[in-house]
Amino acid sequence: MAIVRVALPVAADQLFDYWSPSGLEIQRGSVLRVRLGRRRLLGIAVDRVEATDIAPERVAPVDEIVTALPPLPADLCELARFVSEYYQQPIGQCFAQLLPPLGSTARARTPLADRYRLTAGGHAALARHADTRSLLRLQSVLSAPEGATTDELRRFGAQAWRTFGVWRKQRLVEPVPEQEGIAPASIVLNVAQKAAVIEATTPMDRFAPSLLQGVTGSGKTEVYFAAVARAIAAGRQALLLVPEINLTPQLEQRIASALPGVSLAVVHSGLSSAARLSRWLAAARGDAQLVVGTRLAVYTPLPRLGLIVVDEEHDVSFKQQDGVRYGTKVVQCSIYLRTNLSTFRLAMSGVLEKE
Repeated sequence: MAIVRVALPVAADQLFDYWSPSGLEIQRGSVLRVRLGRRRLLGIAVDRVEATDIAPERVAPVDEIVTALPPLPADLCELARFVSEYYQQPIGQCFAQLLPPLGSTARARTPLADRYRLTAGGHAALARHADTRSLLRLQSVLSAPEGATTDELRRFGAQAWRTFGVWRKQRLVEPVPEQEGIAPASIVLNVAQKAAVIEATTPMDRFAPSLLQGVTGSGKTEVYFAAVARAIAAGRQALLLVPEINLTPQLEQRIASALPGVSLAVVHSGLSSAARLSRWLAAARGDAQLVVGTRLAVYTPLPRLGLIVVDEEHDVSFKQQDGVRYGTKVVQCSIYLRTNLSTFRLAMSGVLEKE
């Protein structure tokens, strides 16, 4: 029988073996429900093997795959392994950091996007099924590359709106991403700032940490806004880490002004479970072009990640002291801002590239 090794959110530093019932297509990274003693827990499939050292009668089956969440990408799973090994933390608890809140929110409705269009699968599946005039019109407007707004879809009437809901559940339609173009005139840089942006964002196809050093008021924020714009224009996603929740509202306003049209997801512990789940999913689907958050946002899945900015990197809030202990800078970073002395020394010694 196929054995799945599962990371569970318990203090034991080990993986747990379960057998995979036929019909369950479990992948590495799949989010599962399993039983551990009398408890029913969420776990993550870390590996699949053909045999186990545990007696067959003691190996329990996987209960189900949690379909509300996609399988976690391989790089995120490797990140959990790294945190476990580097900080000597229980591996299951490190994997648990990767998941958004579920519970009752797993059945929460996904918020409506502004626009929708047919997916490639939707075009094929609906080619022979739209048999009434209203459905043909609905299919027609959704076939356009720009799609249709939800207000436009509601005007087709109750039956068409219900049909759209069914198509949405079947993933025959998809949200239309926000326009990726960002007006370059919205961010005005001097020569030195432009040079820093180019140097920091040129190697987006590989990991290359950089340090941006400058006194207060020297324009470091404008530099990383421009770096984010450059990453998004290249079809990538960006992650902006800030030390405190109370910094995010004013930062949202500055982002809206400097990067008009960017699809933004703000992630922090002060959000409701449903809001955190919906924003996690938006990032995982690639719909969110820019994710802004506190240290927990470093575990957000970003399939097209091209840039990470750590603002106020000297702040102690980037170090998790409760539960799983880790330092955000060590976990992931590519641009350090408003640095402390130890990071400045790393840059000067060549460990980091100084801009």
